[in-house]
Amino acid sequence: MGSDVAVSMRWWGEKARALLSRCAQLVVVQRGHADAEVLETLESVMRQSREELAAGGFRITLLPADPALEEVSSSAIRRYLVFLFQHVPLEVLRYVVGRRDLCDFYCRLYEDAAVRSMIKGAKPALGRAKSMKATPPATVVCE
Repeated sequence: MGSDVAVSMRWWGEKARALLSRCAQLVVVQRGHADAEVLETLESVMRQSREELAAGGFRITLLPADPALEEVSSSAIRRYLVFLFQHVPLEVLRYVVGRRDLCDFYCRLYEDAAVRSMIKGAKPALGRAKSMKATPPATVVCE
Protein backbone atom coordinates (compact mmCIF):
# COMPACT_ATOMS: atom_id res chain seq x y z
CA MET A 1 0.00 0.00 0.00
CA GLY A 2 1.03 3.59 -0.38
CA SER A 3 2.33 5.43 2.66
CA ASP A 4 -0.58 7.86 2.27
CA VAL A 5 -2.96 4.98 3.03
CA ALA A 6 -0.80 3.71 5.90
CA VAL A 7 -0.62 7.15 7.54
CA SER A 8 -4.38 7.67 7.16
CA MET A 9 -4.98 4.46 9.15
CA ARG A 10 -4.74 6.56 12.31
CA TRP A 11 -8.30 7.72 11.56
CA TRP A 12 -9.69 4.17 11.39
CA GLY A 13 -7.26 2.37 13.66
CA GLU A 14 -9.57 -0.31 15.04
CA LYS A 15 -10.59 -1.51 11.59
CA ALA A 16 -7.01 -1.28 10.31
CA ARG A 17 -5.73 -3.26 13.31
CA ALA A 18 -8.33 -5.98 12.73
CA LEU A 19 -7.44 -6.26 9.04
CA LEU A 20 -3.66 -6.05 9.49
CA SER A 21 -3.74 -8.67 12.23
CA ARG A 22 -4.63 -11.16 9.47
CA CYS A 23 -1.43 -10.34 7.55
CA ALA A 24 2.09 -11.68 7.90
CA GLN A 25 3.69 -8.76 6.07
CA LEU A 26 2.90 -5.20 5.12
CA VAL A 27 4.77 -3.57 2.25
CA VAL A 28 4.51 0.22 2.24
CA VAL A 29 5.63 2.26 -0.76
CA GLN A 30 6.80 5.70 0.31
CA ARG A 31 4.71 8.48 -1.18
CA GLY A 32 6.12 11.60 0.42
CA HIS A 33 6.09 10.42 4.05
CA ALA A 34 9.15 9.90 6.22
CA ASP A 35 9.93 6.35 7.37
CA ALA A 36 9.51 7.42 10.99
CA GLU A 37 6.02 8.84 10.37
CA VAL A 38 4.84 5.64 8.69
CA LEU A 39 6.35 3.39 11.35
CA GLU A 40 5.03 5.48 14.25
CA THR A 41 1.54 5.41 12.74
CA LEU A 42 1.63 1.65 12.22
CA GLU A 43 2.96 1.05 15.74
CA SER A 44 0.20 3.26 17.14
CA VAL A 45 -2.50 1.52 15.09
CA MET A 46 -1.24 -1.95 15.98
CA ARG A 47 -0.53 -0.93 19.61
CA GLN A 48 2.86 -2.65 19.43
CA SER A 49 6.41 -1.64 18.54
CA ARG A 50 7.90 -2.77 15.26
CA GLU A 51 10.08 -5.21 17.21
CA GLU A 52 7.06 -6.68 19.01
CA LEU A 53 5.22 -7.01 15.69
CA ALA A 54 8.24 -8.75 14.13
CA ALA A 55 8.53 -11.10 17.11
CA GLY A 56 4.86 -12.01 16.55
CA GLY A 57 5.51 -12.77 12.87
CA PHE A 58 4.32 -9.46 11.37
CA ARG A 59 6.91 -7.86 9.11
CA ILE A 60 6.85 -4.25 7.84
CA THR A 61 8.81 -3.43 4.70
CA LEU A 62 9.25 0.17 3.51
CA LEU A 63 10.11 0.70 -0.14
CA PRO A 64 11.03 3.96 -1.84
CA ALA A 65 8.67 5.09 -4.58
CA ASP A 66 9.90 5.83 -8.05
CA PRO A 67 9.98 9.67 -8.03
CA ALA A 68 8.26 9.71 -11.41
CA LEU A 69 5.35 7.71 -9.96
CA GLU A 70 5.22 9.21 -6.48
CA GLU A 71 2.45 11.64 -7.37
CA VAL A 72 0.36 9.11 -9.32
CA SER A 73 -3.00 8.60 -7.70
CA SER A 74 -4.47 5.13 -8.02
CA SER A 75 -7.88 6.63 -7.22
CA ALA A 76 -7.56 9.03 -10.14
CA ILE A 77 -6.47 6.17 -12.41
CA ARG A 78 -9.56 4.17 -11.44
CA ARG A 79 -11.81 7.19 -12.10
CA TYR A 80 -10.21 7.69 -15.53
CA LEU A 81 -10.68 4.01 -16.36
CA VAL A 82 -14.35 4.08 -15.38
CA PHE A 83 -14.80 7.22 -17.46
CA LEU A 84 -13.20 5.45 -20.44
CA PHE A 85 -15.33 2.33 -19.88
CA GLN A 86 -18.43 4.50 -20.00
CA HIS A 87 -17.44 6.17 -23.27
CA VAL A 88 -15.33 3.72 -25.26
CA PRO A 89 -16.16 0.08 -26.01
CA LEU A 90 -13.86 -2.25 -24.12
CA GLU A 91 -12.81 -3.97 -27.34
CA VAL A 92 -11.49 -0.65 -28.68
CA LEU A 93 -9.58 0.07 -25.45
CA ARG A 94 -8.01 -3.39 -25.53
CA TYR A 95 -7.03 -2.97 -29.17
CA VAL A 96 -5.36 0.40 -28.60
CA VAL A 97 -3.58 -0.57 -25.38
CA GLY A 98 -2.42 -3.83 -26.98
CA ARG A 99 -0.63 -1.96 -29.76
CA ARG A 100 2.43 -0.12 -28.50
CA ASP A 101 2.77 1.69 -31.83
CA LEU A 102 -0.70 3.24 -31.39
CA CYS A 103 0.03 4.21 -27.79
CA ASP A 104 3.29 5.87 -28.87
CA PHE A 105 1.52 7.63 -31.76
CA TYR A 106 -1.21 9.02 -29.47
CA CYS A 107 1.36 10.15 -26.91
CA ARG A 108 3.30 12.03 -29.58
CA LEU A 109 0.09 13.45 -31.04
CA TYR A 110 -0.95 14.92 -27.70
CA GLU A 111 2.41 16.37 -26.71
CA ASP A 112 1.34 19.65 -28.30
CA ALA A 113 0.96 22.43 -25.70
CA ALA A 114 -2.48 23.50 -26.94
CA VAL A 115 -3.79 19.96 -26.71
CA ARG A 116 -2.29 19.55 -23.23
CA SER A 117 -4.15 22.69 -22.22
CA MET A 118 -7.46 21.19 -23.46
CA ILE A 119 -6.76 17.97 -21.58
CA LYS A 120 -5.99 19.95 -18.43
CA GLY A 121 -9.34 21.71 -18.85
CA ALA A 122 -11.07 18.32 -19.01
CA LYS A 123 -9.78 17.26 -15.58
CA PRO A 124 -12.68 18.87 -13.67
CA ALA A 125 -15.15 16.90 -15.80
CA LEU A 126 -13.23 13.69 -15.16
CA GLY A 127 -13.23 14.47 -11.46
CA ARG A 128 -17.00 14.91 -11.54
CA ALA A 129 -17.29 11.57 -13.33
CA LYS A 130 -16.34 9.82 -10.07
CA SER A 131 -19.64 10.84 -8.54
CA MET A 132 -21.76 9.85 -11.52
CA LYS A 133 -24.06 6.91 -10.89
CA ALA A 134 -24.31 6.01 -14.58
CA THR A 135 -24.24 2.34 -15.46
CA PRO A 136 -21.41 1.36 -17.81
CA PRO A 137 -22.37 0.02 -21.23
CA ALA A 138 -23.30 -3.66 -21.34
CA THR A 139 -20.15 -4.42 -23.36
CA VAL A 140 -17.92 -3.52 -20.41
CA VAL A 141 -16.78 -6.39 -18.25
CA CYS A 142 -14.26 -5.56 -15.57
CA GLU A 143 -11.88 -8.45 -15.11
